[in-house]
Amino acid sequence: MQDRVATYSVLFLCMGNICRSPTAHAVFRHKMIHSGLANQVRVDSAGTHNYHPGEAPDHRTQRHAAQRGMTCQTCGPGRSGTQTLQATTWSWRWTGTTWH
Repeated sequence: MQDRVATYSVLFLCMGNICRSPTAHAVFRHKMIHSGLANQVRVDSAGTHNYHPGEAPDHRTQRHAAQRGMTCQTCGPGRSGTQTLQATTWSWRWTGTTWH
């Protein structure tokens, strides 16, 4: 069977990509898997600033995800949003206390 290419892509952005966007990434990916849409929707996360290149999500973020049966260890490790934003269908950005 041939792998299907995702029809849509969703990108979650926050400043450093170690707390908010990896959390949203993990939750949304979990929802896509359990709704049977994982092959149709590519989920990714990134930072608006390159503050934490290559770093895993914050240990508290990982702990809270694990407590809820999710993982965020592979959620866009410290990547900048410019690398993935152009190929994205939808994006959500968190800046300070607001989201867009």
